[in-house]
Amino acid sequence: MDLGNSTRAELIEIIQQLLLEREEMVYEKAISQIQDLTFQYATGYFAKKKIPFGKEHKIKFGLMNESGEYTNLGLLLSDQCEHRVKCAIFSGEGKSRFRTGKEFSGSILRQLEGSYEYINLYNTISVNFNFGGPNEMGDRDYPEVAIREALTNALLHRDYHYSGNTLINMFTNRLEIISIGGLATGLTLPDIMRGISQTRNKALTSIFHRLKLAESYGMGVGRILEEYKGKGTPTFHPGQNSFVVVLPNMNVKPTETKRELTKELITEKQVLGLFVDKEMISRKDIEELLNCSGFPARKVLTSLLEKNKIQVVGKGRSTRYVLIE
Repeated sequence: MDLGNSTRAELIEIIQQLLLEREEMVYEKAISQIQDLTFQYATGYFAKKKIPFGKEHKIKFGLMNESGEYTNLGLLLSDQCEHRVKCAIFSGEGKSRFRTGKEFSGSILRQLEGSYEYINLYNTISVNFNFGGPNEMGDRDYPEVAIREALTNALLHRDYHYSGNTLINMFTNRLEIISIGGLATGLTLPDIMRGISQTRNKALTSIFHRLKLAESYGMGVGRILEEYKGKGTPTFHPGQNSFVVVLPNMNVKPTETKRELTKELITEKQVLGLFVDKEMISRKDIEELLNCSGFPARKVLTSLLEKNKIQVVGKGRSTRYVLIE
């Protein structure tokens, strides 16, 4: 059947509108399969923001319907929320050297605050050493406002039909925040770069706006770019079922990472060389070898322990390290 251009365009527009309506109606308003919900964290959070959170307010916000049944929106804010944020910290630019990690569950508000605080534990501040004078404190690796915006957007705009985790990966040179669900139907990357916003979770967005956690006008991307002005270029990667925000480490230059990794490997080989003459070594041995203070020595030891090159023997002042054959 041959359709005219105008008819074809009308059909496309109708299909897009139906898809938009489907996205909006399915998740937030649907009745939660779990009805035995508690709101301990959310209650404290709303109280801290001085916003009422009684039964009538839960109905007003959309957490509960008029019949007293909890919706999926209620499930998201409850202590029983089934979705999680998974954070992983890596040494280097790839995933071969896992350092540590943590998962955050419970209310989506708890996940937001917990993961933000966890990322900031590793969001170090650069120091310009001025020998003979006071040291100068520089910038954090990642702007705190940019982290907050990217993380908030990841939780706010993700597709909660999927059960997978929101992922946060921190590498030596970048921070990746991966949200499940691509862009809302009809939007493109240039659209969101211009500040156009079409949220798939309208009621959740309204609550975040009420709690002053997010703007309602699509300013998140613009704010991230503004924080990086002259200090790097964040990138945004929409996929069919995912959206990735990549924040560059402002304190690492592109050529610096490889140089630091090479230096680190050379230092580790020097330390491992101590075992040629000794069965056990101490941190003091490393400090004397490298002519350094306790902090660099501990850093080398931690790296070798994580790689299972050495193991700890003893405790306290008697702590020694032996080579793993």
